[in-house]
Amino acid sequence: MKIGVISDTHIPAVARAIPAEVLRAFEKVDLIIHAGDIVEMSAIEALRAELIEGQRLVENALARNPGLASAMITGSTLKTIQAEAEDDPRSRAALASEASAGLQRALEINPLLERETEELRARIARLQSS
Repeated sequence: MKIGVISDTHIPAVARAIPAEVLRAFEKVDLIIHAGDIVEMSAIEALRAELIEGQRLVENALARNPGLASAMITGSTLKTIQAEAEDDPRSRAALASEASAGLQRALEINPLLERETEELRARIARLQSS
């Protein structure tokens, strides 16, 4: 799994948007972490668009080979990130449910991934209980 990390975006105080080269680099990652200093939510919205595109790519991979447990886990991780960023409780619950179902499918295909997904399962459980 490739992870992209960004911080100190300070949009719009320092720049109008996240630089195009950063967004291009993030096209190649599975997870984006913003480490802080968010001045306006427009920075998160730009990253969310990348997240949705990443989810589309995972779904395309699954359509070609439904047995890809690791792609399912990546998809569940992306759904979890979307849920954590969601303000609407119903949308958050729906995304958490989708993440949970995808993770369960992945673990049915490859139970050996259970230990590897403990943290993700805990994050989903917290979302479902909130």
